[in-house]
Amino acid sequence: MVNNGIVMEIEQNIFYDEFSNKLTSLHNALVDLQADFSNHEAVHEMFRDIHTIKSSSDLLGMFDVVNITHKAEDLLQEVRGGKIKVNDTFVSLYFELEEFLKTSIDNTAQGIYDDNSLQDLAIYLENQFEKILNEPELLTKKTLLVVESSSINRYMIKKIAHDLQYDVYITDNGVDALKKLHEKQIDIVFSDITSSCDKCVDFLKNFKNDILYDHIPLVVLVDILDMKTKQIAKQVDAKAWLKKPIGEKQVKNLLQKLVG
Repeated sequence: MVNNGIVMEIEQNIFYDEFSNKLTSLHNALVDLQADFSNHEAVHEMFRDIHTIKSSSDLLGMFDVVNITHKAEDLLQEVRGGKIKVNDTFVSLYFELEEFLKTSIDNTAQGIYDDNSLQDLAIYLENQFEKILNEPELLTKKTLLVVESSSINRYMIKKIAHDLQYDVYITDNGVDALKKLHEKQIDIVFSDITSSCDKCVDFLKNFKNDILYDHIPLVVLVDILDMKTKQIAKQVDAKAWLKKPIGEKQVKNLLQKLVG
């Protein structure tokens, strides 16, 4: 008589092996796509790999992976249909997906189901895929978040950035800034660090301590560049600073230098 437990374990190991093999194939296809954005065969291979990973995940009960890979498939289908062009942002998103998938299968194999960092990454990825599927122009249009107490400075920066084809989100407080950061795909942040900006310094510390956002370049806006503001700028790992009043040339130079 066959032991059902042994049969289930054998079947499960087959799915683990298939998942791992497809992850390797996905990585290789991503490397090829990174080298040549027009590599259609790499896109097709990624689609096939992710489809198989989705099927294996369903059988292994990895339902977060199923949801995310379903959206990843949909986005690849848009590329295959010529509706979306591949760029650095697209490739980076799929490398993040690869890392999520690798950690997910490792955790499942070890019986780990309460990894908060992985759960945060799952939410982030699902939101990113959803946003790009709904607004594919986000792949090509860069975005700037401006956190500034002065309405004049906010709209001055917004106007300059709009002229450079940026989407700009503005707010005057750190609480709303954090909300926008979670909701939007942001390429660079300009933020006030003066006492007049409510919760701005708290926002920046949370922002730079979050692994989902710490790669986003930060420019701090200051009234006076004294020792105190320099120390705060260093604490939040600012890439540059802008002294008020805001000048058009300085904003353009920083956006070009830090984002391109």
